[in-house]
Amino acid sequence: MTAFEATGFGGAEAGTGCLYAGKQCNRGATDLQSVSNMLDLSGIPLLLDAAQSAGLILDDLGSLSGVSYYVASGHKGLYGPPGVGILYVREGHDIDPPTCGGTGSHSDSLAMPDFLPDRLEPGTHGVQLAAGLAEGVRYLQERGLENISARRETGSSLFRQRP
Repeated sequence: MTAFEATGFGGAEAGTGCLYAGKQCNRGATDLQSVSNMLDLSGIPLLLDAAQSAGLILDDLGSLSGVSYYVASGHKGLYGPPGVGILYVREGHDIDPPTCGGTGSHSDSLAMPDFLPDRLEPGTHGVQLAAGLAEGVRYLQERGLENISARRETGSSLFRQRP
């Protein structure tokens, strides 16, 4: 079970244009799996903010069917460089691009492409940032979350023992 900070649902109903946003955290009282299932059954999309937990808590998006959107910063627990992050959009869900222009793959058109991922990628890609994030994720996969967590805890306990 992972901790998930959930606040009131405020009468949210499916099909009303609502979105439930919650953050994954190290301390909390709600089971993410339960919230994910409930929202999935209700038809209410869930945006999971994992900025503080990605790389520290393993999120199995395959088993969390209610997670429609997953966002995370790349420079914290994923060991990537500042300025890069992750946006996961589950099939069947959609978002509008935050910025339009620099149509990339369809530079002969003034309109953004209508297919993913191109529709959400205006301008020039920060390839070096994506490469840095990929290396950070590779580091996590090679070392394993358990080993990294154990080393972090050992370092923290040594620090706490200092006079």
